[in-house]
Order: sequence, then structure tokens, then C-alpha cells
Amino acid sequence: MRIRFKQWARPELEASAFYIDNPENYKGKWKELFENDNPIHLELGCGKGQFISQLAVQNDNVNYIAVDLVDAMLGLAKRNVESTYKEQEKEIKNVLGVGSISNKKNLSSK
Repeated sequence: MRIRFKQWARPELEASAFYIDNPENYKGKWKELFENDNPIHLELGCGKGQFISQLAVQNDNVNYIAVDLVDAMLGLAKRNVESTYKEQEKEIKNVLGVGSISNKKNLSSK
């Protein structure tokens, strides 16, 4: 999907409590970041975040990592997650947005 450049996306992501711009620093430490031992589900190409926001708010017992290559998409996903959690009057504890991993190496727990 093509999306126009959003000037607000990068600053808004950087100010977000649940956005990670340097996922390589958390290799093997994802559970520490989430502060629980819940399983972690990864969505590659999260787009505008409609799917992950609905899934995550309904499943507090699962941690979610949303990845997209485009800041504008992640910015929209961030807004969708915030909106969904606000509607449900819940705190965002089980979702992380992750910036581009196109040039990153293995980020799993190994």
C-alpha cells in the first residue's frame, strides 16, 4: 500500500511510550521489555494497525509487536492502538511498535 509522507509520524512515534526504534537492543530481552512472560506475537507489515489494535485489546495475555517499514504507517497504527485502548478504557501494556527492520539481523531470543 502506498501512503503519503506524514511529517507528524516520526516525532509522534519517538514520543510514544510503546514505540521501539532500536529493536536490535532488545534481542533476547523482549519479555523484560513487556515485564511479563506472556507469549509474543509478531505482526509484520502492520499497516494502519486496525488488526493488531483489535486483537491486542481483546487478548491481555498475549504481547504483540507491530512492525512496518514506513513511519507513516506506524504512526497511523500507533493512533489506532491508542484509540482502541481508550475506547475500552484500558492501558496499553501488551503492544510495541517497531521501526524498520529491513536491515536488521535476527532479533529473536537466541
